[in-house]
Amino acid sequence: MLAMLLGPMQMLPRVLSQRKAPSKTPTGGGELFVAAPFLPVGTFPDHVAVGDLNQDGFDDIAVSDRAGGVQVLLGDGHGGFAAPVFYAAGEIPEGVAIADFNGDGIPDIFLVDVNANAVEILLGNGDGTFQPPLTFPAGTQPNYVTVGDLNGDGLLDVVVTQNFRPRLQVQSSRICPASRSYS
Repeated sequence: MLAMLLGPMQMLPRVLSQRKAPSKTPTGGGELFVAAPFLPVGTFPDHVAVGDLNQDGFDDIAVSDRAGGVQVLLGDGHGGFAAPVFYAAGEIPEGVAIADFNGDGIPDIFLVDVNANAVEILLGNGDGTFQPPLTFPAGTQPNYVTVGDLNGDGLLDVVVTQNFRPRLQVQSSRICPASRSYS
């Protein structure tokens, strides 16, 4: 029995040695990513989210800008992006997420504002542009945000972490009327 168990384990080094290593790059490191030019994204870019904001089938980028808003770069599907468009939201936004907040089938942008202690939600128009932000309380100094249906009711829940505090906040329901904090 022990020989049967050791047999597959003894073959592991042979299997691993047959794996092909990534091809070498000019730097000799076998990197998995290709260097690309930097994209201009505002004054103080902080967090990034990716999603199809204009519903053209190509991923776009939303970048929180600590100068007071979010930069949106619409993708062309070939790795290129249009010039960023700035949307004012909050005082010092940090975390950013993309999801359909109001159930209209159009992606929206979520930001957390560390200075205003709020979640800012910019409702999407479906063409890559956004409405002025809706603001909801988010505890003290929120810095990261993500969204998902955590309670299985089919509605998005917003999860926010807070700077220098060992807790997170979950805001449930359609327009965040209910709130629970976990320490």
